Amino acid sequence: MTQPLFEKIGASDEELAREVAARLGADMPQEAVRGVAANARLLQRHYDVLRGEAS
Repeated sequence: MTQPLFEKIGASDEELAREVAARLGADMPQEAVRGVAANARLLQRHYDVLRGEAS
């Protein structure tokens, strides 16, 4: 398996959202944390499917 798009993909929503925010260089409002984490995981899933690595 290739390296995941996000280092914290398996972490809590808060940790994953912090990683995304740091990459974007932006603040992450608390109300956005769950959605950002869900979208990062969805993006990872799509990436895995495209690479033929989906489980």
